[in-house]
Formats: sequence, structure tokens, C-alpha cells
Amino acid sequence: MKTRLFVTLGLVFFMAISCGKKPDTTKEDAGKAMLSMMHSYIDAIRELNYDKTVAHFLNSPDFFFCSDGQISTYDNLLKQVSDLYKNLQRYQGDWDTINIRVLNPEVVAALAPFHEIYTDKSGDETRIKGEVTWVAVRKNGEWKFAYAHATSKPDALP
Repeated sequence: MKTRLFVTLGLVFFMAISCGKKPDTTKEDAGKAMLSMMHSYIDAIRELNYDKTVAHFLNSPDFFFCSDGQISTYDNLLKQVSDLYKNLQRYQGDWDTINIRVLNPEVVAALAPFHEIYTDKSGDETRIKGEVTWVAVRKNGEWKFAYAHATSKPDALP
């Protein structure tokens, strides 16, 4: 009888420890996934690769992107990216820093100040700086950006 009690208590204790660690690991994994997404997104823009860039967006009526007061749906943003890349010769940009907050294991937010230089096909440069907040969700095992709010302004020449 005592043996059975110890085995049962041991199993309950083991399950409690396992359950206690799992959310932390999942939250840590979610944060790492967001960091990876932020880097792969900026890499896709540097490559001017339309397919890689838009693969980061959640194809859903719930997708929401607001940049400098301009609201875009998923379809609007795809057209904007396509139009931008048609006229762009080069993109230079990076996050100044990336601040990540795991809201729950399925939803992560990132705030990232950035600096960018867009060079169009005629060689004219546009320099901007700003901040963006991305919210990513995990759907069907994949992380996608579902929401963004960005502000930007011209950046002075270095």
C-alpha cells in the first residue's frame, strides 16, 4: 500500500514539475520564433524578394497593418509590396533593436526602431527612421505577422 502511494505521489509530483516547465519553454520558443521572423523578414526585404517578404503575413481578413495612419488589409499590403519592389533598386535597413514580449505561447509582440535607405531605379535615395510594432500569431504550427503599427519620418543624412 505504501509503495503504491509513493508511486502515485511520485507521478503526481513529476507531472506537476513537467507541467510547470512546459509553458516557460513554450514561451521561450515563441520569443525565439519572433526574433527569427524579424530577422528573416528584414532579410527578405534586403533581397527584394516578394514571395519571401509576403510569406511573413497572415493571409486572413483579421490581418491589419497601419503605417503612418494608412490602414492596409492583407491584399492591400501585397499590392504595396509588389509596387515598391518594381521601382526599387536597393534596400538597406535594419532594426536598431528588437524588444519582444510573449503575450502567450501563441501570440508574440515585437517593438523595433529602425533605419532604412530606399534607392529607386534612378538612383535616388530616401532615408527614413521609425518604429514598428509587429504582433505574430501561431496558426497551424506556423508563425505569421497578423498586426502591425508603424510610424516613420525622414532621416537626416549621416
